[in-house]
Amino acid sequence: MLVVAYAVPLVMLVVLGGLVLRSHYSRNFFYFLAILLDLIAIGVITASKAPNYLFVVLFCAVLVAILVVCLLLVRDGDLLFTTYWAWLARLLAAAATIWWVCAILLTI
Repeated sequence: MLVVAYAVPLVMLVVLGGLVLRSHYSRNFFYFLAILLDLIAIGVITASKAPNYLFVVLFCAVLVAILVVCLLLVRDGDLLFTTYWAWLARLLAAAATIWWVCAILLTI
């Protein structure tokens, strides 16, 4: 199960990177799928050594979402949901990938 937790998010990130670089992919589905796979992998990887790490990551994800709302409201004065979902998908995909790598390093 740990091998799957290491490999599946990595494969998803390679697919997402290929989509972005090749065809300027702008939909949010694969970003949120990558986030979901990263979070599941974090839960599997850290379940035995640091069971609270997943909850810290989820709390940080909520903080990122709140900060994105604040940044969009300050910049535009209006919360456009298409812009919000695009920003949130990209920021959380980057953050979840960093948290996934930290989970791997935490369990070594």
